Amino acid sequence: MLKHFPCPCSLQNYLRVAFHEVNSGCTAKTLMVRPYSTTEEVCQLCAEKFKVQDPENYTLFLITEETSQQLALDTYPQKIKAEIHSRPNSQPFHFVYKRPTNLNICLPSDEENGNCLPN
Repeated sequence: MLKHFPCPCSLQNYLRVAFHEVNSGCTAKTLMVRPYSTTEEVCQLCAEKFKVQDPENYTLFLITEETSQQLALDTYPQKIKAEIHSRPNSQPFHFVYKRPTNLNICLPSDEENGNCLPN
C-alpha cells in the first residue's frame, strides 16, 4: 500500500497556533493558512477554530524565548514564519492567539508544533 505524503509546497500552508485562555490554559491547533493571509484573517480563523465567543478581545502574538510581539492586523504570519526559518541559528518561536492584556503565557512544549526548528 502506497502512502501519499503532501507536497512540501503544501506544508507551507500550515501554521501552528496556540490559544491561551486564562481559565482553561493553552491548547494548540495546526491551521491551514494561505501564504498571503493577513494576521486579521488568521485571527478570524482562530476565533472560528477555537470557538471564541468574543474574538474582538483577542489577537495574534509572535512569542520567542526573548520577546512577545503583538502582530499588526496587516502583517503576514506565514511570511514571518518563513523569514524566521530562513535565518541561520533561528530560535524557537510560537504564534499565540490570546488577549493582549494577558501576560501569563504558556507554550505547548509537549508536542511538535511545526514552528520550531529541530536542534
